[in-house]
Amino acid sequence: MGRLMRLTASRDELAEATRWAARQLPAKPTMPVLAGLLLEATGDTLFVSGYNRETAGQAAVDSSTEETGTAIVPGKLFADIIAALPTGIVELDVTEHEMRVSLGDREQYNLPLMPDRDYPALPAAPAANGTVGADEFAAAISDVSGAAMALNDAVGANEALGSIRITADGDQLTIAATDRYRIAVRTIAWTPERNVTGNLLIPTPVLGAAAKALAGAGKVQLAFNEQGSNVAIQTDRLTLITRTTDTKFPDVHALMPTEDTATGSLQVDPGELIKALSRASLVTDKSKARNLRLTMRGDHVDISARGDGPTSRTAVDADIDGLGDDYAIAFNATYLASVLSPIGGPARISVYTPLKPVLVQPADTDQDYTAVLMPVRLTHA
Repeated sequence: MGRLMRLTASRDELAEATRWAARQLPAKPTMPVLAGLLLEATGDTLFVSGYNRETAGQAAVDSSTEETGTAIVPGKLFADIIAALPTGIVELDVTEHEMRVSLGDREQYNLPLMPDRDYPALPAAPAANGTVGADEFAAAISDVSGAAMALNDAVGANEALGSIRITADGDQLTIAATDRYRIAVRTIAWTPERNVTGNLLIPTPVLGAAAKALAGAGKVQLAFNEQGSNVAIQTDRLTLITRTTDTKFPDVHALMPTEDTATGSLQVDPGELIKALSRASLVTDKSKARNLRLTMRGDHVDISARGDGPTSRTAVDADIDGLGDDYAIAFNATYLASVLSPIGGPARISVYTPLKPVLVQPADTDQDYTAVLMPVRLTHA
């Protein structure tokens, strides 16, 4: 039986690669072969790829290759085996019908090969447009992703709301998400390779998982073309290529109120307010929206809630400007916490009327983050 591929590689590097690629394996593959990971040994590099027809993940691993070649193996099983192996040098030996995975003389696993004739061609990555710090990129995506609509609700006319928009303009990237009740926007610096402008709309779960996995990688390349439908996010070793969402994203900047037209504002410690929201919410029905009332009381804010019988009231210190005692406004507690949580220092909430959107920003202007939140109407006192 002829050998089709043979190589050795570090178990730790191979585990990272299979974990990255396996994230893109479909839960319910439309073709059996899409449940497999594609392994391509070329020279001193092994490429490991997973693909679900929307998104492809590929990782490169240093290898000592005796025989170059290609194989497709059951993806989850292969990833689980590599993850379970102890640290060491793994040998992959592919013959006509199976792959042998071994580490030393005590660990050996034989996996059947999957037919490669039906495996679709992987999408090609566009040319790189620029680089951004991996940690800054991951933090920005995390900061806005809570404002995106849940993917199972983002259908039809709402499809764009299940995605995050990245706008390249000169040396800045503006990253935004909205579900129509919330808007969250971050701006971060990047280094474009040429004069680039354009908008990318990427499904939130795909972008969020990729950015989180790439944190700590130093620099991330973004690659897209203004006419194309694919975007690539990549480091030296890891590549994600995904389709962009082909629907119109709302003009969120046109929906943002300006700070100078506010009736008044309150400045609070966002962490303390989030804790108070959680405490006050204890009396509410967990299966329903947790709507709470915030009432201004001079040097503090009362947070109150009413459940089916039980009630609650707690308070946090606040610097209140332009809002008299007993001024009240109500919010969905989960939504308010989500737009406050990215703020590292004191937060300023600019208020207009009890039923108009509020503007949420860091009081420290060094943090380039802005959010907008719709209040809710409450009838209880």
